Amino acid sequence: MLKINNLTYRIGERVLLNKANATVSAGSKTAVLGRNGAGKTTLFKLIMGELISDEGSIDHPPSWKISMTSQEAPNGKENLINTVMSADRKLLSLLKESETAENPERIAEIHETLADKEAYKAPSNAAKILAGLGFSNEDQSQSCDAFSGGWRMRVALASLLFLKPDLLLLDEPTNYLDLEAVIWFEDYISSYPGTVLLISHDRDLLNSSVDKVIHLDQTKLTSYRGNYDRFVETHRLKIELSEKQRVKEESERKHIEQFITRFRSKATKAKQAQSRIKMLARMKPITNITEERAANFSFPKIEKLAPPLFNLEKIDVGYNNQAIIKNLSGRIDSDDRIALLGANGNGKSTFIKLLAGVLKPISGSIQMSSKLKIGYFSQDLAESLDLTATPYSQIQKISPKTKPEKIRNHLGAFGFSKEMALEKINHLSGGEKARLLFAQISIQSPHILLLDEPTNHLDILSRHALVHAINEFDGAVIIVSHDPYLLEATVDNFWLIADQKLQIFEGDMDDYRTFMLNQSISNDNSDTEQSSTIRNPLNKKEIRRKAAEKRASLTTLRGAAKKAESELSMLIKKKENIIEFLKEADSYKKFPDKALQLQKEMGKLQKQLETVEEQWIDTQMKLENESDS
Repeated sequence: MLKINNLTYRIGERVLLNKANATVSAGSKTAVLGRNGAGKTTLFKLIMGELISDEGSIDHPPSWKISMTSQEAPNGKENLINTVMSADRKLLSLLKESETAENPERIAEIHETLADKEAYKAPSNAAKILAGLGFSNEDQSQSCDAFSGGWRMRVALASLLFLKPDLLLLDEPTNYLDLEAVIWFEDYISSYPGTVLLISHDRDLLNSSVDKVIHLDQTKLTSYRGNYDRFVETHRLKIELSEKQRVKEESERKHIEQFITRFRSKATKAKQAQSRIKMLARMKPITNITEERAANFSFPKIEKLAPPLFNLEKIDVGYNNQAIIKNLSGRIDSDDRIALLGANGNGKSTFIKLLAGVLKPISGSIQMSSKLKIGYFSQDLAESLDLTATPYSQIQKISPKTKPEKIRNHLGAFGFSKEMALEKINHLSGGEKARLLFAQISIQSPHILLLDEPTNHLDILSRHALVHAINEFDGAVIIVSHDPYLLEATVDNFWLIADQKLQIFEGDMDDYRTFMLNQSISNDNSDTEQSSTIRNPLNKKEIRRKAAEKRASLTTLRGAAKKAESELSMLIKKKENIIEFLKEADSYKKFPDKALQLQKEMGKLQKQLETVEEQWIDTQMKLENESDS
């Protein structure tokens, strides 16, 4: 068990933790949530002993091995298997000693320890983890130096998992993973035998692998049972309860203040007035539970174009005249919502760049509507933004005819203050650059969104806001993402790029998870019988019909949900007005009949509220089920 007791930690004048308490049971998979900068990573470093607290303690069994994700990528000439195994220094030391030891007793002791550590399985265990994170057999035999920084960060994660510590501290572990590796990682963490503390913006990971949430907010740690979605609902209810208590307290405080004002000067009531003054002084204000806010994303209504938006004929596309995808044919229409699946390097970004006009076909032809406007989000933000410009000048350059006031308002809608709009883009954080790129896309009123890893720099609330904006957008959408929740919530169809071919994957994200987890980790490239879940995308008529039916159903349900929301808002407002009238000290005296009538109306109103709320919940559940189906 891990126990955090009255923990306080300051950085200069700033207090990150103040008498914070939490308990994590052995074997628990616990998410640590909180806004950016709240101190989540600092908490991990305190647990690791890399930082020393100002007050309090962190207790755990002395025998526990604790390890945390590394921010540094490994390098060197060793192959990947040996690089991963070298993370277990004790194992390596014992293996070395076993080669030179001469004392029979020591040799027996070494071999007994190696047997306990299942040393004979170490190479295959390292290989399994590397394969799960996307490294083929051929990759695993190469030196670490042969890989890019992002791939070497995967090796760092593999090394951490290979250690199998008793307490595993994971800080944004999926940042460098593709969707296929994320699917494997979710499954691995769910069955991990030790205790896990997890910081992540990946909603699917937080739902599938977590049984508890610790929320770091306003320097305190609050524990919640269940996964992320359960936390969101419980936290929302706590906010509502806190607000009700605050309103009630304000009403009581106001009533006491009115009594004091009326009677403190009267001799007959002076004693009671003094008593009320003391009562007022003893009343502690209720701590307001804050609700974190995310920046808004929005895309304007568009003018519909005649289909198709794109028509592709026998295209080969790639780099340096070497095709990554071959014989690509098909069409993309304005109602298409597509996720691109496939391992890193198979050509997902290549396909996006082809449609965006960044890459030209090696052979074949691509036709598109002459009026087509494209919104392209590159995962390399520097590819689409002038880092020496300011947000204001960047938007002005993209949309020179837009009036200055409209540009400022547009940037404001995406979370950029007047001051931020005039900062150099290279001074902005990754999340701010991502929001700016979305602001740039939005002002162009695109007919299609081509999104290549759009959530890389977004926190969990911003990702949720982006999902909402994409669902409100009435154009075509093609997405590459390692975020399963984004794909589940926004697309209708899945296209798989593998073996230089583009094929339709018939199923949803759950089917793709099963498909991936059933694949052999040997990465055997031999020809196998094609899965019945995959087929050629040339004939899309039936799929488009089903997708259109699903969208029509979703549109009806969304309309019903909005209507219920509107009715709820009206009833809540009406209830608030009645409460406000009845709270007035002399309302019963001045208007007794009206007060009595409103009291009766309150009962009916409450029943109406409950009925409409049930209708809204029912519609939301149907909406969720329809989206998942």
